[in-house]
Amino acid sequence: LSPPGFADQSQVLKPLIEQAKLAGFKKVVLMTAMGVDAVESSPLRQSEIALEKSGIDYNIIRPNWFMQNFNTFWLHGIQTEGRILLPVAKAKGSFIDARDIASSAVALLESNTLKNQAFDLTGADVLDHDEVAKILTEAAGRTITYQEITPEVMRQGLLGAGLPQDYAEMMLAILGFFKEGYSARTTNAVEQITGKKPIAFRTYAKDYATNWKK
Repeated sequence: LSPPGFADQSQVLKPLIEQAKLAGFKKVVLMTAMGVDAVESSPLRQSEIALEKSGIDYNIIRPNWFMQNFNTFWLHGIQTEGRILLPVAKAKGSFIDARDIASSAVALLESNTLKNQAFDLTGADVLDHDEVAKILTEAAGRTITYQEITPEVMRQGLLGAGLPQDYAEMMLAILGFFKEGYSARTTNAVEQITGKKPIAFRTYAKDYATNWKK
């Protein structure tokens, strides 16, 4: 299970978890996000609690920010202006490759060794967006820079891209948490689950370089 793209994910996930129980599912792996367990009332944490209380064997994976955001959500500014445009100042993040998230989910589904546990998934590299821009520059062979923007400029960009108001506000809130430094820590969860070290940001950049080339 992966949460859908709107603000109150529990409205969909909690009934889905109940249906999984009624259908006799043996195990569920739920992907939420790193840090959601800090606020018990948050929609994603409420979804986690519903799964924990369901009686189904489970694992919860809470990934940090995806590396792949740079070739999807943040791609437009890079392609058109050569700039990463975000309201996060000089804060750092331990970005994780979505391929490591998928590998972790598969490994947990196929094994009961680590059942009924939650894992915060991170990459090994802790980078600010100036450092990210430098790596993308090297991979793409063109100059890419980071420019801090205000939350209001970000809000208008998200709404202009067609995101609903509530989802745009949720994105701004979690970007605010990033700016405050909550995304900078690392864990060994990917290696613990898969037996392999997480993919380095430079490897991700090399693999996806065609996305940023003109």
